[in-house]
Amino acid sequence: MARFEDSPSHASVARATSGRILVAHGDARIQAECRRILAAEPSHSTDFELASAGSAEAGLERVREALAAGRPFALALIEVQATHADGLVTLRRILELDRDLQVVISSPSPAQLPEELLYRPGWSERLLILNTPFESFELLQLAQVLTKKWNSEQRERSNQDELRRAQQEARSYAASIRMVKRALESATVGAEARSAAAAQFLERLAAVLQESSAALYASLELACESGQDDEVRSASLAAASERCRELCNTARNLSLHAGLERQSLEPLQVRFSPGQLLDESVARWRERAQASGLRFVCECPSPLPRCVHGDPEIVAGVLDALVDNALRFTPAGVVRLSASLPVRDEGEEPQLVFSVSDSGPGIPVEQQPQAFEAFARGAGWAGRGEGAHLSLHMARRLARALGGDLECECSPDKGCCFRFQIPAGDLAGVEFGLHPPAPLPSSEAARTPGEARR
Repeated sequence: MARFEDSPSHASVARATSGRILVAHGDARIQAECRRILAAEPSHSTDFELASAGSAEAGLERVREALAAGRPFALALIEVQATHADGLVTLRRILELDRDLQVVISSPSPAQLPEELLYRPGWSERLLILNTPFESFELLQLAQVLTKKWNSEQRERSNQDELRRAQQEARSYAASIRMVKRALESATVGAEARSAAAAQFLERLAAVLQESSAALYASLELACESGQDDEVRSASLAAASERCRELCNTARNLSLHAGLERQSLEPLQVRFSPGQLLDESVARWRERAQASGLRFVCECPSPLPRCVHGDPEIVAGVLDALVDNALRFTPAGVVRLSASLPVRDEGEEPQLVFSVSDSGPGIPVEQQPQAFEAFARGAGWAGRGEGAHLSLHMARRLARALGGDLECECSPDKGCCFRFQIPAGDLAGVEFGLHPPAPLPSSEAARTPGEARR
């Protein structure tokens, strides 16, 4: 059964057909004959949809419109006169425009058609010649065979496209599986490392608490002995006070560590004095520096604000981690602690920068990228920041929780400089002043067996 696009009575015909046929012929009688032949056999299996054009040039436009609409023709019956160059050029353009179109050339003199057209690779398998006049069965057979061929090629192409898509999806799925596998393996390694690190942290913490508690008890017991002279009692109470401070700092660091791990840490926004914070840090580490034979220098090259807004407990915890790190890995020389408020561009938020530098051996260049990793391992510096104080990894996380950052500049054999910056908040109306340096004299005294483990 044939349908005719040009007939108004068929305007609402369904678009899905198995064979759209274009008849581009200048003879209206031939067009009518094609319609009669293709519509005369209602029992044949192919459902044709016919369109017509009055010339090859008009047929070219119909082919272009069909491709643009996503409804290409399967077969075109085109009148070509061997002596008309324009018709041959148009046929070539049709074949180039739709590289799947099956074409039947209707010509009264097919022998005069150029061989270059008939035998060109890529065209010859799509071209057939129908002598004019033709028999009804010839046209019907060509229409049936060629539309079936076109549909078969389309299905094959669609199947190949589906196969390629399926192969691509399979490759993507396999890549995803590999990625997930690597992620699981990495997560497993990370979980095992975190578990081992947590166990080590708890072990160190238990040792610190046990040692500090025992020393605190011994100092208090000595101070409370009946008949104890005032000088010994005063020294014992001072030692007990130091142990209490040590226990408080350890508890603070444990609380900060837990807050980071639970993602429940909420930094405070209170007023505190940067200079006072430096003084307290110097007081905590003075004995350790002297016992190690190191100079511990606090320097503030420029005036500091008398107060800033932030969380002094977290800032102190980060400073403790950096000073402990420097003292632990500086066998001789000096450790410097400083603070400054760098000049900023207009509109930028003021930043308070703390620096801790040392004259130690530094970190090897190839291992510097791992300095802030959670579970870094390496020769000579793997334990930087361990003990009762926060690791460098935790210190950086705390700095970023405050809206700042922690960076390191390190040169082998020239020591390290850690810069810890935090927002200073609104400084309008805040007084500035020089903070006096606090150099500590070097000491050759060896570490005593009862010294606090930090």
